[in-house]
Amino acid sequence: MLTIRPRPSVPGTRHIPVIASANGLPFLRFKKPQPANLSRVLNQKLDARNKGFDRRNILQNYWMPLAAHEDAWDEILYSHIGLDSWCFEPAWADTVQKALQDEKMLYDQRMLKDICLARKLQEIVDQEMELARLEKTYRVAV
Repeated sequence: MLTIRPRPSVPGTRHIPVIASANGLPFLRFKKPQPANLSRVLNQKLDARNKGFDRRNILQNYWMPLAAHEDAWDEILYSHIGLDSWCFEPAWADTVQKALQDEKMLYDQRMLKDICLARKLQEIVDQEMELARLEKTYRVAV
């Protein structure tokens, strides 16, 4: 069920949500303890972020040196049989570098998305605060 924020009207006193962060993932917290479904979604996003970090780490620290050794071996073979290595494209390291760039681009996109989400959530909090202030002045006036 989708809840529209900020709520136009609430019964009783308006409770303003708090912007929170779970390892850099912004979210709105309405009450403590946080609901299980929110914990599940945050854990899924954090798992995806950690898997991306692991992929970048493996590409950089395992596959890149291995690809460099493969390129060196290919260079030895090509020079031994009298062929130019530029005839055989792409090189092993180029392919791994492309995968690493793709992974970094995905990471940057996720970070930009998190920044945009944090700004939107802050707007919601600001609007909720303004509505709470207006409702408080209305209650005092009546």
